[in-house]
Amino acid sequence: MTVGELTDEGGSCAAPGIPTAKGVALAVKQINEHPFTVAGKQYTIDLKPENTNSDNTTAVNDLVSLTQNDGAKIVIGPGCGPTSSLD
Repeated sequence: MTVGELTDEGGSCAAPGIPTAKGVALAVKQINEHPFTVAGKQYTIDLKPENTNSDNTTAVNDLVSLTQNDGAKIVIGPGCGPTSSLD
């Protein structure tokens, strides 16, 4: 199962973004150590992280890429939210 992640590892949201990205990566690692089963089919998570660098345009472009190119049905983040006006 592909899960996308929009992280803020640079820019104004890097302070919360970096530890959040590390926490998500650790959670996925732990989940994948014990794959889960749904309706008799075993699953692991294929995490596709994208660093938005706290930029709204980058985040939107990465979201489109994750869902259209990588097949992510679930996308986590970004955690900080918009940091500037979208004039």
